[in-house]
Amino acid sequence: MHLQTFAVESKKAATFTVNFHPLEVGMYNHELHLRVKQNPFEQYKLAISGGCYQEDLMFTGLPDDSLTVLALPDALILPVPVTAPGSSRPQSRLSQQDIALPGGSTITAAAAAAAAAAAQLVPTGVSSYTFALVNESHNKHFRFKWAEHPQLKFSPSVGHIHAGRSKNITVTFTASTPTKLDGQEIKLAISQISYKGEPIDWDDILAASMIASGARASSATRASSGLPGSGPKPGAEPLVDLVAKTQRDLVLKVSAAADTPKYECSAPSPAIVFRPTMMFQTRTFTFNLTNNALTALDYKWQILSMQEEPDESGLYQIAPDAGHIPGGASQQFTLRFSPQEVEDVTRRLVCHMPLLEQMAGRKPAAAAVLSGLMQFSRDVTGKVLRPWCHFELPESDYVSSGRRNPELPGPSGVVEPLDPSTKVLDINSLGVRVRNTKQFFVLNPTSITYDFIWAPVLPPAVAALGGPPPPSPFSCLTRKGTISGGR
Repeated sequence: MHLQTFAVESKKAATFTVNFHPLEVGMYNHELHLRVKQNPFEQYKLAISGGCYQEDLMFTGLPDDSLTVLALPDALILPVPVTAPGSSRPQSRLSQQDIALPGGSTITAAAAAAAAAAAQLVPTGVSSYTFALVNESHNKHFRFKWAEHPQLKFSPSVGHIHAGRSKNITVTFTASTPTKLDGQEIKLAISQISYKGEPIDWDDILAASMIASGARASSATRASSGLPGSGPKPGAEPLVDLVAKTQRDLVLKVSAAADTPKYECSAPSPAIVFRPTMMFQTRTFTFNLTNNALTALDYKWQILSMQEEPDESGLYQIAPDAGHIPGGASQQFTLRFSPQEVEDVTRRLVCHMPLLEQMAGRKPAAAAVLSGLMQFSRDVTGKVLRPWCHFELPESDYVSSGRRNPELPGPSGVVEPLDPSTKVLDINSLGVRVRNTKQFFVLNPTSITYDFIWAPVLPPAVAALGGPPPPSPFSCLTRKGTISGGR
């Protein structure tokens, strides 16, 4: 460990985390020293100890370098056409459930059957993952066997793993109805074994391969020898002895989900219409996309012109523009409208579902049903107003953050809040009687030239008296002038 220096504010607390990453098996002891600067009487010693041991068998290659947790990829339940036996035409059968579409609408069972070209809908969701079972021992052999589960299949499910060796395990998750496994504990029974002879690698996958090849070899042997059967039985488990008191279970926690994609969007249909907006100003619109399925939903937004070309003008911006929504969760989006000119601002906002598009590409027969789910769109439009002038000022949170004293009078002369869209020229002074200068520009977005003059806006009570304006710490160096059109 190395020297670290930190500061703790008065009346505050600091929390620290000590990580233990041993490289070898054994016990470790360490001492931490805490010293307070400029106070020799405040010194502390902390004793830290930790032990490292190593399992004979362990899982490697799990997501996020986990030791016991496996999160499987989502399994999407998609329609697959099936041809009835003895018939050259696909049978038509209603789906097991309606498929929800954006905006809360649904495809009815009859419409789904028609969209699938009269195909029989057989929902099947499958996902798999491969990791390794490693024997870290140098002189112990083990027999392993996975517990059975209705949705999970491990391959190989039973076998031997020799000292210092590893074996790849593939787990396949299959579901025909919406299903969610949340940290399902799957036990792996292990026992130390000793061979009666030379160790032989064996598992049920190798056995199936040996049985297939052995059957062909046995058939050839019988044909050449004329005997009804000869040779050892192929694929049989080697004879072993179980070492007493070594039987135990390793636990793997498996999470998985399978469902038909379905979601809802709160944005109005068919179009999002912004209120009239001045040039160089920005309006925002927020809406939610809710994932009603058990599986996660990937999304990616794109803004297109009405000619279906990508629009990169910055007229509309959406955040976040890509990501994923966990099952049963909702994501809020903010659409920004920032017009720079009076023009036609109609565009199309398209939300792509990348994973669904990939699935449709791999399963063309399901593309008809997926076409309403792979993406959805909303037209976006509004009206742009041209101001007489535009002040190019940096953004200020003087009004929005509550820094303004609420007891100050507003433009009407009475105590009132300011309009949230009020432009603010923020000036910070490092003392009194200090000259602070702030420069900004005024844009004339019209096609005509006009003169300007700055004048203080007096509160109604002062203006009614007709007296001179009260003294102000602010003054404008360019009180009047002329601005040409477009300048």
